[in-house]
Amino acid sequence: EDYKVGRSTFTREWSASSTSENLVEEEAPSSNEKAAEFFDPLLSPHAYPNGTKSGPVARKDDKTKDEKKQIGVLLIDHGSKRESSNARLEALAEIYQKRAPSHHTVKFAHMEIAPPSIEDGIREFCNDGVMDIVCHPYFLSPGRHVLEDIPELIEAAVVQMKEEGMGDELTVRTTEPVGSDLEQMVDLISRMVGDTLGDSGDEEAYDSGFLKKKKSEMGALG
Repeated sequence: EDYKVGRSTFTREWSASSTSENLVEEEAPSSNEKAAEFFDPLLSPHAYPNGTKSGPVARKDDKTKDEKKQIGVLLIDHGSKRESSNARLEALAEIYQKRAPSHHTVKFAHMEIAPPSIEDGIREFCNDGVMDIVCHPYFLSPGRHVLEDIPELIEAAVVQMKEEGMGDELTVRTTEPVGSDLEQMVDLISRMVGDTLGDSGDEEAYDSGFLKKKKSEMGALG
């Protein structure tokens, strides 16, 4: 007589009998049974003899730890009737985008005269779901355009977005103009002057702090 592996049915007394009356044959999972749609981590894996079609059920609040908030960077210049001048800001934005962190999106806008306008730029970010925007005035000096005109245009754009129901979570900040950092501007000018002069043979040159020093100490200018 073949012996079969089985489990005892529950009675008032535990039985180790191998008779068919007290044994219920263990049913093997049918190969025709479909795998469960989702895996519930609160249940034992034995509850899924045929596996699952997907991994653990993700909770609504589960987020990748490395996920970073998307940031929009809007470069703003004055705008010109000359297409070549406007194209320069576009080229700058493209170069900046290549060097920016992966969660930063760089766009450009003109204060007036040529598209895209400041409102166009902010609207495009909103359409892309980017609600944290940093505006950078591409101006040398903090004049009227930087202190008055651009902030007013940004504020008007934000108000318009909120009226259209797009800016409830919108945050727009503005940096100082590019020319506000005098130390870096002097470094840049000094390097460009040195590049123009080339290797003139002078033993002395001026650094960004306007202190005389040997050319051999000037690094990029040497």
